Amino acid sequence: LFEIALRKRWPAMTYRLLTLCKVIDKRLWGFAHPLRQFPNLSHVVLNRLEEKKLTVDKLKEMRKDEIGH
Repeated sequence: LFEIALRKRWPAMTYRLLTLCKVIDKRLWGFAHPLRQFPNLSHVVLNRLEEKKLTVDKLKEMRKDEIGH
């Protein structure tokens, strides 16, 4: 579908299909936390990260004792 849209020069549809291809390939939706792509992390931890809106950059800046709470 992506290639058809590309050949027909439909930029909006091409962009949407490319985004969908990336989502399927990475198994990660745009609204989900980036760490969801790692299957070894529990759903409880990932849900807490999303509830607190902690980005990967914020997690890098935090100390060990801050992350555990």
